[in-house]
Amino acid sequence: MAGIDAIANAVLTQERGIAYLAVGDLIAAHRAAVSAARHIYATKVPHNADICLLTAYPKDTEYVQLGLALNIWNSAKKPIVHEHGSVVLCTAASEGAGFHSLMGPGMFLGQRWVQSTPAAALLPRNVILFSPGITPQDLSPRAKETLTFCQTWDDVIAALRSHHSSTARVAVFPCSAMQIADDLLASDEAS
Repeated sequence: MAGIDAIANAVLTQERGIAYLAVGDLIAAHRAAVSAARHIYATKVPHNADICLLTAYPKDTEYVQLGLALNIWNSAKKPIVHEHGSVVLCTAASEGAGFHSLMGPGMFLGQRWVQSTPAAALLPRNVILFSPGITPQDLSPRAKETLTFCQTWDDVIAALRSHHSSTARVAVFPCSAMQIADDLLASDEAS
């Protein structure tokens, strides 16, 4: 009823600073911010690594946000890790499992949440979840079947050593919730 005369869209840095700010018309400012974000967050992605570490940072305060760690994985044209490799998903989950009103018992996404896990998109790879902020009880039954849960970094290292030699090739994405594969950007610019 009041109308919108202008909007401000900020593209954030990993330190939660502002990398780009678009202010103005609702549609034009949004499109400008999206375009800037695609360039700012574009990341060179190796392919067929032995191990890949993906983090939900800076959106990692709740376990329910873990799927955001897959942003770079989902945007890569080729697998970052070969099928016999390992993927480590990291989330601090400092606020625990978290809350999403559509995922609660009896809610629209409730049963889907119980049956789902971000690890499913990574199979048949060895998937390890590192999160000091949750317990095994916070995991869905499907997650318990498809991944190895570790609350300490030492446990992660032990799990990786059981699958890989000390010469394993490792790809680390410290802000994969914000990163996109640069090959996605190149294909968009070509079209």
